[in-house]
Amino acid sequence: MLRFLRPRGIRQHDLADAAGMTDSNLSMLIHGTRSIHPGMAWALAGSLGTTPRYWMDLQAEYDLWQARPESRFRRVRAAPRSSRRLRPRRTT
Repeated sequence: MLRFLRPRGIRQHDLADAAGMTDSNLSMLIHGTRSIHPGMAWALAGSLGTTPRYWMDLQAEYDLWQARPESRFRRVRAAPRSSRRLRPRRTT
């Protein structure tokens, strides 16, 4: 979020005020201790001229990164195909 605010010369306090949130809530959001919910995405989008989807996508990417596994998974391989063809059963 700071990479978004700094180049535009936007102060945290000004964004919090424009988006209708407290300074502490915005600070927690910036430092990753608070998640972006849909209402907050709308507020940020309206205040910064972006879309709510932009903020929700950033949250989803962050959530995936936080949930990454510690160990590597073993890749599943496809079973070899049998050279025999299945034939229909005969009924008598």
